[in-house]
Amino acid sequence: MDNKQFIKNYPLELSLPEKESEALRQVIKEANESFIYDVVETIGVNTEYGQYTDFHITCPTTTFAQAYFHFGILYAKNVLPIWKNRYSKNIQTKD
Repeated sequence: MDNKQFIKNYPLELSLPEKESEALRQVIKEANESFIYDVVETIGVNTEYGQYTDFHITCPTTTFAQAYFHFGILYAKNVLPIWKNRYSKNIQTKD
Protein backbone atom coordinates (compact mmCIF):
# COMPACT_ATOMS: atom_id res chain seq x y z
CA MET A 1 0.00 0.00 0.00
CA ASP A 2 1.41 3.41 -0.90
CA ASN A 3 1.62 6.28 1.60
CA LYS A 4 -1.31 8.27 0.23
CA GLN A 5 -3.63 5.25 0.39
CA PHE A 6 -2.40 4.43 3.92
CA ILE A 7 -3.16 7.96 5.11
CA LYS A 8 -6.59 7.83 3.49
CA ASN A 9 -7.37 4.49 5.16
CA TYR A 10 -5.99 5.45 8.59
CA PRO A 11 -6.79 9.08 9.43
CA LEU A 12 -5.94 10.65 12.75
CA GLU A 13 -9.12 10.44 14.78
CA LEU A 14 -9.46 12.65 17.83
CA SER A 15 -12.37 13.43 20.11
CA LEU A 16 -11.73 16.47 22.28
CA PRO A 17 -13.59 18.78 24.70
CA GLU A 18 -14.11 22.45 23.84
CA LYS A 19 -10.83 24.00 25.04
CA GLU A 20 -8.74 21.26 23.48
CA SER A 21 -10.79 21.51 20.27
CA GLU A 22 -10.01 25.20 19.96
CA ALA A 23 -6.32 24.52 20.57
CA LEU A 24 -6.43 21.78 17.93
CA ARG A 25 -7.96 24.20 15.43
CA GLN A 26 -4.97 26.48 16.01
CA VAL A 27 -2.61 23.50 15.55
CA ILE A 28 -4.33 22.65 12.26
CA LYS A 29 -4.01 26.25 11.10
CA GLU A 30 -0.29 26.28 11.93
CA ALA A 31 0.29 22.80 10.49
CA ASN A 32 -1.36 23.83 7.22
CA GLU A 33 1.48 26.30 6.69
CA SER A 34 3.77 23.33 6.02
CA PHE A 35 1.41 20.61 4.73
CA ILE A 36 -2.16 20.53 3.49
CA TYR A 37 -4.32 18.66 5.96
CA ASP A 38 -7.88 17.58 5.19
CA VAL A 39 -9.97 17.96 8.33
CA VAL A 40 -13.54 16.89 9.00
CA GLU A 41 -15.06 18.17 12.25
CA THR A 42 -18.20 16.66 13.73
CA ILE A 43 -19.80 18.12 16.82
CA GLY A 44 -20.05 15.33 19.35
CA VAL A 45 -22.10 14.84 22.47
CA ASN A 46 -22.36 16.96 25.59
CA THR A 47 -20.79 15.42 28.68
CA GLU A 48 -20.00 16.62 32.18
CA TYR A 49 -16.68 17.90 30.80
CA GLY A 50 -18.32 19.96 28.04
CA GLN A 51 -19.14 19.35 24.42
CA TYR A 52 -16.86 17.05 22.43
CA THR A 53 -15.83 17.55 18.81
CA ASP A 54 -14.65 14.63 16.68
CA PHE A 55 -11.81 15.33 14.25
CA HIS A 56 -10.80 13.11 11.30
CA ILE A 57 -7.52 14.34 9.81
CA THR A 58 -5.68 13.18 6.70
CA CYS A 59 -2.85 14.64 4.67
CA PRO A 60 -2.88 13.49 1.04
CA THR A 61 0.03 15.66 -0.12
CA THR A 62 2.96 14.03 1.67
CA THR A 63 4.10 10.88 3.43
CA PHE A 64 2.43 9.55 6.56
CA ALA A 65 5.60 9.98 8.62
CA GLN A 66 6.27 13.58 7.64
CA ALA A 67 2.71 14.81 7.98
CA TYR A 68 1.82 13.07 11.21
CA PHE A 69 5.17 13.62 12.89
CA HIS A 70 4.88 17.35 12.19
CA PHE A 71 1.28 17.38 13.39
CA GLY A 72 2.15 15.32 16.48
CA ILE A 73 4.84 17.76 17.58
CA LEU A 74 2.40 20.66 17.36
CA TYR A 75 -0.32 18.63 19.12
CA ALA A 76 2.02 17.72 21.98
CA LYS A 77 3.10 21.34 22.34
CA ASN A 78 -0.34 22.99 22.22
CA VAL A 79 -3.13 20.53 23.05
CA LEU A 80 -1.71 18.01 25.52
CA PRO A 81 -0.85 20.61 28.21
CA ILE A 82 -4.53 21.67 28.31
CA TRP A 83 -5.61 18.03 28.58
CA LYS A 84 -3.05 17.30 31.29
CA ASN A 85 -4.02 20.38 33.27
CA ARG A 86 -7.72 19.47 33.10
CA TYR A 87 -7.19 15.95 34.43
CA SER A 88 -4.63 16.87 37.06
CA LYS A 89 -7.22 19.32 38.48
CA ASN A 90 -9.87 16.56 38.45
CA ILE A 91 -7.56 14.19 40.32
CA GLN A 92 -6.75 16.84 42.94
CA THR A 93 -10.43 17.62 43.56
CA LYS A 94 -11.30 13.94 44.08
CA ASP A 95 -8.85 13.56 46.97
